[in-house]
Amino acid sequence: MIRGGCLVALVLPFVELLLLLWAASTFGWWPVALWVLLSFAVGLGIVRLAAATSGRSFAQALRLMQQRQADTGTALPLGEITGGTDMNPASLPVPPAQTLLLVPAGLLIALPGFMTDAVGLVMLLPVSRRMMARRWAWRIQP
Repeated sequence: MIRGGCLVALVLPFVELLLLLWAASTFGWWPVALWVLLSFAVGLGIVRLAAATSGRSFAQALRLMQQRQADTGTALPLGEITGGTDMNPASLPVPPAQTLLLVPAGLLIALPGFMTDAVGLVMLLPVSRRMMARRWAWRIQP
């Protein structure tokens, strides 16, 4: 697992550079430069929005946990906080684990390159964030 991650980290910049050079030769330098600058600004905007949103969702989840513990004397299961149950979505706040996943998505979009933009855009989808949050919640459950 670690070796695969190191290999990706070493190969990714070269693949991204080749894709950028191909796009620049196909579409011209100005559209590619504009895309890189625009994706950088959008990615940082997503990170900024995610930081504010995750703070609010953590506060809501904490209030929900405290209220439930005061009402029933039992703590809220971790799966309900991270979105790992099939409860009514309208009854829960936006899970903090899902809003925190917006930060790496924004950072990937801010990095120059087409592959990182594609992965970041996939991470922006609620379905993929929900799946990743459930997987991480399952791994940290006792």
